[in-house]
Amino acid sequence: MSLLRFLRVIESIDPTAARRTATMPRSRRLMLEVLEGRAVLAALDEAPLADPPPEDSPTSPPVLESPPSDPVAPPDEGAPIDDPLFEDPIDVIISQPPVFTSLAAHNQDGWVRLTGSVSDADGPVEGLTVYFIVGDGTTAAFTATVLADGTFASADYLIPPGASVYAYTIDIDGNQSEIVETVV
Repeated sequence: MSLLRFLRVIESIDPTAARRTATMPRSRRLMLEVLEGRAVLAALDEAPLADPPPEDSPTSPPVLESPPSDPVAPPDEGAPIDDPLFEDPIDVIISQPPVFTSLAAHNQDGWVRLTGSVSDADGPVEGLTVYFIVGDGTTAAFTATVLADGTFASADYLIPPGASVYAYTIDIDGNQSEIVETVV
């Protein structure tokens, strides 16, 4: 809608209507407010103006139509499911978390190297990351990578004697192992 058309719409509204709104019947006042709102929105959206509903038509609540039937509705309770992606819960194998089979700290002149081994009953262990937490820390201090045979060895770190070191890993299915502990 052009600005000129918008101005003509506004001019067509009775200029004295604003002064008479206090004495005007409520339905007439609402109709003028709706018309003014539509004119402003039409000017902003450049959409055509629609005529307001007739004044003497009773307002009734809108009739809601029922939604269309779903062509992909689930089958009845007793009917078999013919979906190739559907798996019977009995046939689903629950993934097991990896397990530390050993964890040891080797101390030489204050330098500590942590070694151990990991196994996973239902997946490969090669490439898994072992996370180490020292003392009361809440974040991993360092890591080591598991080799194809399941063993791992950290680099040498200065860890105070008597400190606890905790280790855990996460397998390719996202299962976290139990947190194991060794003392330096």
